[in-house]
Amino acid sequence: MNDLKSKATIYDVAKLAGFSAATVSLALSGSPKIKESTKEKIRNAAGKLKYQPNFLARGLVKQETKTICLIIPDNLNPVFAEITQGVEHFAYGRGYSIILCITNEDAQREKFYLEIMRNNRADGLLVFPTFFPVVQEEALRLRASNVPFVIVGRRIEGMDSDYVAINLESGGYKAADFLIKLGHKKIGIIYGVANPDLGKSRLEGFKRAFLENGLHFRTDFVKGCGYRIHDGYKVAKELLSNKDRPTALFAINDLLAIGALKAVKELGLKVPDDISIVGFDDIEFASYSDPPLTTVSLKEKEMGKTAVEMLIDRIENTSADSKRGAILIEPELIVRDSCAEII
Repeated sequence: MNDLKSKATIYDVAKLAGFSAATVSLALSGSPKIKESTKEKIRNAAGKLKYQPNFLARGLVKQETKTICLIIPDNLNPVFAEITQGVEHFAYGRGYSIILCITNEDAQREKFYLEIMRNNRADGLLVFPTFFPVVQEEALRLRASNVPFVIVGRRIEGMDSDYVAINLESGGYKAADFLIKLGHKKIGIIYGVANPDLGKSRLEGFKRAFLENGLHFRTDFVKGCGYRIHDGYKVAKELLSNKDRPTALFAINDLLAIGALKAVKELGLKVPDDISIVGFDDIEFASYSDPPLTTVSLKEKEMGKTAVEMLIDRIENTSADSKRGAILIEPELIVRDSCAEII
């Protein structure tokens, strides 16, 4: 039998599912006009018939690809893995596939991916920025080319763009205020970032808590490093080996905090009896560490869902108000067992 003749058509799917071909087309493209129960019936019918929509042909006609490019700095960090999972899940629900680009915290790579996606035209871009000047420059070109994009995770001051960001300054404040309320005044900060802009907001929030509580902020307790587990381990050992050591540590991501937990144990100290530790991100492993880690949740899935919805609305509603979307998600302090009150 000729394979071409045996292929199911959209009309075959419509007949099996009991809907019109137009409804099938809308459902398989993820249109919000179609109920989820109807979409599910149509997907099941398409699966039984092994029907494959011709996205290439549709893309040539409509000048769309039903693809979204997601640009992230690091696929090994669990935070970005969760964001990617959330983005893919919600994009799939709207009929879009994901192209994932990983910059590895490299400015040239970030610029390359922004350029290549602008020229080869995914329908839109979700960008988790690392090097702000690079993104600001390329954003102007994206807008001139009418490519919709949303900045995710971090707000870039002075940049006119759609964004879904976390209030990182508030997260830093909540972490510091929590430790201060427990009686901690000597708090070491494990400041592990690819570039200073990325941790700046968290540090500013931390300083604000000290100021509002009438305490002196010790810059000698702020130690810069990389952003992996072994970096947190090394810096924690350095901070805790001094005679004038902190009573608590704040790591600006959970990977650093997990490294700090190991360093504390190797020094013969106990968490939280001797040292309290707060992380940032609330990755899955944070609740399974020993002891479970107090941390700041970034609500990654909510952020991913909101960003996808904002971008797809831009893609599908070209006549929408040109006013930029701006959503700032409030982080949440998750209290577990890694902190104790100073007696």
